Amino acid sequence: MAVLACGAGVSGTYDLVSVNGEELPFSAEFFGTITFTSGSLALTSDSTFTATLLTSYGADGDPEPLNISGTFTLDESDVISFAPGPESDDEEPFEATWDGDQITVSIVDDRLVFRRRLPSSGY
Repeated sequence: MAVLACGAGVSGTYDLVSVNGEELPFSAEFFGTITFTSGSLALTSDSTFTATLLTSYGADGDPEPLNISGTFTLDESDVISFAPGPESDDEEPFEATWDGDQITVSIVDDRLVFRRRLPSSGY
């Protein structure tokens, strides 16, 4: 499998819009209730990434950020392989598919969909 230079194509900031096909906020049972309230994924042209997911645990839990950063590669099939660094809250590698303005991350049984953030108009 060939690995491509990441370049400007995939670079940008993507916002979390759904989990398992449901809009945010999304709640699921995982050793109690976990709620995803927001998230973002930023990919740079030098093949580094930063992801932040805002989650809360339990019915009255305060939102807490989950921060993951590291490097990524993009292959010719538009599969992105993420390698979190040691400073990340979660160091487990993961993969995603890139489809132009959308990145779909599959982790265990969950699908997180991120959409490219439109540039601000400056107004």
